[in-house]
Amino acid sequence: MPDTNQEPILLLGSYGRGNLGDDAFLLAALELFKGRKLYINAADEALLPQTVRKKVTTIATSGNKDLWQKILLFRRIRHIVYCGGDLWVELYGDRFPRQSLYKMIIVNVVARLCGKKVHYLGCGIGALRGYSLFLARLSARLANSIVVRERRSARVLALSKVQVLPDLVTTLDIMSSEAPGDSGKFTVGVSILYHLPEPEKNFPKLVAALAEVLGQLPPTHYRIVLFPMLASPAEARDDVWASAELQQKLPNADITISSARNVDGYVAELRNVDVLIGTRLHAGIIAMLAGVPTVGISYRPKVEQFFAMCGLEQYCIDLADLTPHRLEKTLYTIRTRRKAVRRDFHEARQRITAEKGGYRNFVAKNF
Repeated sequence: MPDTNQEPILLLGSYGRGNLGDDAFLLAALELFKGRKLYINAADEALLPQTVRKKVTTIATSGNKDLWQKILLFRRIRHIVYCGGDLWVELYGDRFPRQSLYKMIIVNVVARLCGKKVHYLGCGIGALRGYSLFLARLSARLANSIVVRERRSARVLALSKVQVLPDLVTTLDIMSSEAPGDSGKFTVGVSILYHLPEPEKNFPKLVAALAEVLGQLPPTHYRIVLFPMLASPAEARDDVWASAELQQKLPNADITISSARNVDGYVAELRNVDVLIGTRLHAGIIAMLAGVPTVGISYRPKVEQFFAMCGLEQYCIDLADLTPHRLEKTLYTIRTRRKAVRRDFHEARQRITAEKGGYRNFVAKNF
């Protein structure tokens, strides 16, 4: 009888792209599968965190590169785990927007025919309709087990085997800190991205609203720190570029762009922030784990859903409803009720992290 604990696992997700959110997700997955032989796909191995490179073997999963190695790996593995955020999505702006959905179906069919097991872990589904939604549901039906990160995705997939647990990043051991010491300035962190739905219209709207509110803060009493999550040489408009666009709109502010490019550095700098305005979902999750109150800008349902799961709906603003007045009002509440707001986020952190055992039970049951 073979020792199944030694059977390698293939983790498929969005890795090696210079995105701290994906890096955090991968770190959480590695901790969950600690002691197992893990293979992952990586767009650029040099962009993986140093700690990850020592724990996994990377393999190209696009095109025909390393085809023979992929065939040998496929023969050895028993489990294929899709491990990431919104994996059931269309690739907007791509020539073949449904290609990822087709690839999942092909991989899942071949895997099941060869006696492999397919799992989705901590995933979500985008705003799919019609044929794209049909493809997503078909790929999900081919899976042996599914954990989605919010209730909306479970409702959309409409499968009885779907389990709901908070985003996998919530299982990371990030200690919650006390409020930053009195440095003389109230510090506002901001995490934004360009790749919003209809970015030509919505990105300027987001930057304009932020600039109007933040531009009114006197630099003698306020400091602004921009926190890019995606820093990639392959992306012309990554978060560093997006942050620089906002910085240019605030010429008179005390404003800097964080140089943190790994999760530990990101957390360390966040601890000096009084409040984070976060469009990136994982920026908000990491901030909450670190004990930092966050104003979420919900550019996709996943952001609003996470704040709702945490009982923090009052601190989340839908991008479609974002106005300078509403943002300013939410920030005012956080500034003037600092102890009460921190208590809200501390209680939310306790509730959400208490569910990490659900992931451990999932692994114990299925692997």
